[in-house]
Amino acid sequence: MTFESAEFYSDYLLERGYQSQELLFVRGKIYASDEEPANAIEFFNQSIASGNNSGDVFNALGVEYSKLNQFSEAIDAFNTARLRGFDELTVKNNLAVIYIAQGNNQKAISVLTALLEEVPENKKVRSNLAIALLRTGDMTSAKSLLKDDFSSRELMLVSQQIQSGVSQ
Repeated sequence: MTFESAEFYSDYLLERGYQSQELLFVRGKIYASDEEPANAIEFFNQSIASGNNSGDVFNALGVEYSKLNQFSEAIDAFNTARLRGFDELTVKNNLAVIYIAQGNNQKAISVLTALLEEVPENKKVRSNLAIALLRTGDMTSAKSLLKDDFSSRELMLVSQQIQSGVSQ
């Protein structure tokens, strides 16, 4: 089923008064995919209020809070997802992204370095670690992490973009 179909059917059911934790969660995911984080958060919270205590809903909630720069709420949601058994790697990576967004690059580096030791092949973790390293000015370590994925010229361009974003 496509998101368009899921949107159609979920709207149909919601308009007729049918609500379940699963339907509310699906509708939240649709809003998330449409880049409507405030609406996604509303439906994820309704799903939780209806009894959905899964790690999946709390992780999704954390992602949407992050999009709105509501980092405290995002961290709480990610930690709840972790307590509910959601994938540790995903939660820790998500928390590290928040640390980067908050400018706490050393904390992000610490979390991501530990993750990379567990899963050295994970490109997302490697890329996020490289971003945190670049934000601290450590081009050498970032380049070493990404040398298989990017040329030296591409790394220099990325570094310049990250550095200009940090100084703004």
